[in-house]
Amino acid sequence: MMFFIHHVQTYSNVNKKGREMCEFAKAFDRLLITDQCALDSLKCSFEAKVNELNQKYPKTKAITFSAGAFDSQDGQFSVRVGNDDNQSVCFISYASVRGYYSFGEGMLKTQTLVTPGVCRICGCTENDPCFHPDHGTCWWADESQTICSHCADPEISVDPATEHCINSKGGKQ
Repeated sequence: MMFFIHHVQTYSNVNKKGREMCEFAKAFDRLLITDQCALDSLKCSFEAKVNELNQKYPKTKAITFSAGAFDSQDGQFSVRVGNDDNQSVCFISYASVRGYYSFGEGMLKTQTLVTPGVCRICGCTENDPCFHPDHGTCWWADESQTICSHCADPEISVDPATEHCINSKGGKQ
């Protein structure tokens, strides 16, 4: 699954540490991230930059990094002064790439990007499956492993007892 950094929010900072962190974050605005491994690597890069700046400027208040997911496919990195939500340095928001448009043979074409092993409806995986008390955990409903059994069945998909992505609690439905 590919991701796209769609928003980088930086705040005015009165010291060099904050300005350097914001400049670092701005460099990633509107970039594609090729896969989950690259997203994890980017997270590590932000953590390393925060540590580097805290060591470089030991007389200033420490900045902290946190990463959170809104659901199984969207999330945000944030850097703050200490753990104070009112002293933000920057936010970096990302989302999964759902598809792309291309032009060919005189017409506009849409191609949806799907990743084998990730449900295209709820984002579940073998390590983060859906669960229904009567049907158990989900399984792949198609040979290409792009839709789970619980999303493929309309009754199970909308049943309030169905819990999508039980490990991350990040399902879209």
